Amino acid sequence: TLYAGWVLYSGRFEEALAIGESARATAERLGDPILLGNVHAMQSMNERNLGRIDEAIASAERACAALAGTGSWVEA
Repeated sequence: TLYAGWVLYSGRFEEALAIGESARATAERLGDPILLGNVHAMQSMNERNLGRIDEAIASAERACAALAGTGSWVEA
């Protein structure tokens, strides 16, 4: 997700979405809720930047759901 973040902040939103999809699949395969939540949060920012507001909200909700109970930043 670090590379996807760099791509996102470089303004290459479509590329960042593709990287995020790959990261999501990896996080799901690994069963890592914190990684998965962070990937969904990053995807939400990408989608927002692309004007895909409904998708951004859905990704943000998935991020919160994935991070619930993990003690991660979402619960702070």
